[in-house]
Amino acid sequence: MADDRDVRLGLSIDPDVPTWVLADAVRLRQIVLNILSNAIKYTAQDLIGRTGWVYLSVNKVDSNIVIKVQDEGIGISQEFQKRLFRPYAQDDAAWKPQISGTGLGLVISKRIIQQMDGKLTIKSKQNTGTTITVELPLREMSKHQSDQCFRDLKINYVRQEGMREMWNLTKNLQKQGAIVIKQILSNEINDLKAAPESGVIFILQSKLAEQITAWRDHIRKNVSDPKFIILAEKRSDKLGQLEKDTFFIQVNPVLPTKLNNALLFLSGHKKPSLVQQKKTYKPSIET
Repeated sequence: MADDRDVRLGLSIDPDVPTWVLADAVRLRQIVLNILSNAIKYTAQDLIGRTGWVYLSVNKVDSNIVIKVQDEGIGISQEFQKRLFRPYAQDDAAWKPQISGTGLGLVISKRIIQQMDGKLTIKSKQNTGTTITVELPLREMSKHQSDQCFRDLKINYVRQEGMREMWNLTKNLQKQGAIVIKQILSNEINDLKAAPESGVIFILQSKLAEQITAWRDHIRKNVSDPKFIILAEKRSDKLGQLEKDTFFIQVNPVLPTKLNNALLFLSGHKKPSLVQQKKTYKPSIET
């Protein structure tokens, strides 16, 4: 859906969020997908005239799980916000014929959230974007992941000049104990600074495959036993551990489980899981 509308996705799950919580998984998934699908639709390239971003974040605040969806879309007028949660409410804006849907998605989501003793809030500004926040009192069934599992792990995050930094990537890694150095590079390979320490993990992000290859060749000549995580821009790219010292991970969005598993393996803490899970459930989405 996002690819069809030229929308980029950012995902951030704070390390303090527990791995498991007690909740109705079907309803929770429906809430997230309803809100996320709306954000993508209203951030479409043909509506805003450029590639837009939608950000999904999950955080733990006190005893609540806070899910937030932020978009760079067309926004919602103050007048329409007053009747946004009425069934079948429709905006009369000129762009409306370009958007399909019944207007029930947010209405249904809000009712489900209230049944779960949570709340939904919305902030929006026309031509700027919309932020929808869901707060749910969920019971933890496991401990969170931020037990410094990457303590003192040295990571160099290298990205091509002009590319947007992966959202909260550095912050979340540092929260888990990693030492992260960031570099932004143009086409000059000699600008790539690689300390000659053994076992450093390099996260490389570029739209150009030949640039990734040049970076890796340069690093291998100057660093002892480097490891690599390549952020793959195309969904058609092969993913996983494709070389002994290299993992390829999809961006838009970067899935924290995939990134963490690659880091744990490259740092010698676990074996990778090479089996991809098949989709067995396709939840309905009301829009």
